[in-house]
Amino acid sequence: MIQPSRVVKSPSAYWVSSASVGSWRSGELKGEVQQHQGRDFETEPEILAEYFPKRWNARRELASGLSTLIRSTSIALEQAGWWKPGQENLVEGGLVVGTDFHSLSVSTGYAQELASEGAQGLSPSGFLFALPSSAAAVLGILLGLKSFQSTLTEGEDSGFKALRHAIDMISIRRVERLVVSCFSVVDIKNQSALSSLNRAEKNPQRFEGLSLELATSICLSQQPMMGDSSIKIVADSPSETDPSETNFEVEIPEGLRSLAAPSLLRVVQAFENNIDYSEAGFKFIR
Repeated sequence: MIQPSRVVKSPSAYWVSSASVGSWRSGELKGEVQQHQGRDFETEPEILAEYFPKRWNARRELASGLSTLIRSTSIALEQAGWWKPGQENLVEGGLVVGTDFHSLSVSTGYAQELASEGAQGLSPSGFLFALPSSAAAVLGILLGLKSFQSTLTEGEDSGFKALRHAIDMISIRRVERLVVSCFSVVDIKNQSALSSLNRAEKNPQRFEGLSLELATSICLSQQPMMGDSSIKIVADSPSETDPSETNFEVEIPEGLRSLAAPSLLRVVQAFENNIDYSEAGFKFIR
């Protein structure tokens, strides 16, 4: 677990806005997650070209899973007043991305394509999108956020670690404002690899019959924003409580609740319900 900076005892940042979008499936059951106050929008290539002028080609498809991350990040930024569709200027600020198994899904598909088609049939972008940092790179192309960029990919801990890292960077004044976005992908492409990973943990069937594509984003600032209630989120030392055992208002299957994006969504719910999330080491000062 990334610990708070030694420069400050209790790293904190002002909470500005948040958004979470995605979907899940458990056998025959399925559900949508739409937790935000702003409007939603589509992410087809031609629409992206309109929303992000001169930064996206209408003929270029997004890599699998990234549309959900772009939706969540853009909605949070628009709610914060930091960005609007069609804006030509890049967004000022920083970006922290936390991801668990998305790159595993992409790299599995890349490996299968390599095995069946050989090196001559591969697209160079297939390898690039298999890198965990590619998600942050795409967000940087679309939005800017060049003051600070970081990718954390440490499995299921990535959500909380990304948020703590973001709060830490603001507390030591490395950046004035940033958005932390986490996304989780469990799909048919990475089921085999995940089963192998979980076999080492003696739980190879954990994700069997489950799928998830979820992104959660939070905008944080060094200074209180005009018109807000000046609410701070403080990163205390985390307890040993298993976050997956805490109450979870959105109906997401139990086996998926502790992944990066669902974990960050739980922090959003704690904020919106005016409760400290001490189980994960976060509290709110209003």
